[in-house]
Amino acid sequence: QKTAYEIASCLVGSEMCIRDRTGECKLIGVNPNTVGLFSGKRDVRNGRIFEGDKLSDDGGNIGTVEWNDEDCSFVIVFAGVETAPLDSSVSDWGVVMGNIYDGEEV
Repeated sequence: QKTAYEIASCLVGSEMCIRDRTGECKLIGVNPNTVGLFSGKRDVRNGRIFEGDKLSDDGGNIGTVEWNDEDCSFVIVFAGVETAPLDSSVSDWGVVMGNIYDGEEV
């Protein structure tokens, strides 16, 4: 089953069609500014990590997952400046605490 996040790369315009099990298409309004791409990585709870997610490390620091155009890869930005690559080690320490679209402080 696909989610809006998983099909974001083919999202065009401000609506998308979600087909249910019967094959019926339901149009759902989507704000493209709130769609994050799946990074291909998982946290310590085996949860998927998306662009825009807030990650906590084992020291309690919280960073945001962002796409880095220069390196063509996902990175974690801590305190707005310190950047770390989002690599496979994140599954040893990272915990998704929410995302930038939640509207609540994490």
